[in-house]
Amino acid sequence: MVTVFTGVLIFGNTVPFYSLYSAKQLPGATMIAVLIIVLCLNFINAIIWSNNHIASWWNGHILCDIEVSIKQVLSTMVASSTACMTGNLAKAVDVENNPMMFESSAMRRRRIVFELIFIFGIPFIQLCTHYVVQSGRYAIVAVYGCTDVIDRSWPTLVIFIWPLVFSIINCYYAVLVIIRLQRHRGNLSTTLSSSGSSFTARRFMKLFVLCLLFFTLQLPATAMFFFFNLNNSLPMHSYSWSQVHDPKLWPYIMYFTSEQVPTQQYYGWPVVIMGLTSFAFYGCNVEATERYRLLLVKCGVGRIWPAVLAPRERRRRRGSGNESRASWTSHLDVIGKTVKYFDNKRKHSHASTEEHENV
Repeated sequence: MVTVFTGVLIFGNTVPFYSLYSAKQLPGATMIAVLIIVLCLNFINAIIWSNNHIASWWNGHILCDIEVSIKQVLSTMVASSTACMTGNLAKAVDVENNPMMFESSAMRRRRIVFELIFIFGIPFIQLCTHYVVQSGRYAIVAVYGCTDVIDRSWPTLVIFIWPLVFSIINCYYAVLVIIRLQRHRGNLSTTLSSSGSSFTARRFMKLFVLCLLFFTLQLPATAMFFFFNLNNSLPMHSYSWSQVHDPKLWPYIMYFTSEQVPTQQYYGWPVVIMGLTSFAFYGCNVEATERYRLLLVKCGVGRIWPAVLAPRERRRRRGSGNESRASWTSHLDVIGKTVKYFDNKRKHSHASTEEHENV
């Protein structure tokens, strides 16, 4: 069931990625792209090592060699891209320091370079230095799949602490956004326009609530994983290259059942919850539904499910009770209610126009 659910989320997050990529939101698009990659790894691992029969397991050569090198990098990239996105939102409501700062081509290039360094800089360093603390080729855990074998020395802390650091940075930016929203409450659209931001009120609030939800999951999860691994690494010893990369021990692959490592199989759940959240925010509107339909048609699903071939207008004519459905779904529009709270001077026509924005 978990494997099927993960596969659905992989497909479901393609539209959120497309929406953020089309809106030229590099941090947001990177955030969703990394989630999709991690979900794919979880999906593959759960299929390959789905039981506790170690004797029948594949040894994971090449696949696990790649996975253990990038798993920590991907974890850091999720945190860094989320922090970068929240930082951009904090800047968008900073009218005092950025009055009418409309972005020129040179400013846009500098912003993109900064975002690239912020998001990919530390993960690239982690990728290059992972081998320094890798004391074994890898281990395999039931369901979770490939996992690191890491040395218990201080360089491990320096390399692995960064998801927690970026989560704390994200917390700082989130607090800034909340303070500035309260300061400009009732004038969100005017504030965004005055700062030269390209965000509409609804687009801004949707991204902020998404980043806020990611942060509330990331900070406790990264802190728990970090301190749990730290506790397991104690007492630490001094670092020795020859000891860490002992050629006699390096080829040895360890195998663990879910009973032997009961907590490891839950390490993949935070990214599943994040994938579900992004899908709920960007994959459940009318435009997203149409994009899913077109994607299914291109994949040939229409031969099996002819209803997919019907365009949106025809499905609307066939549907019934749309008005009643719109009435009760409007009560569930959390983003719309949040925008109204911070931007209560907007006209109703603007709210209805932004109702169907993709981003």
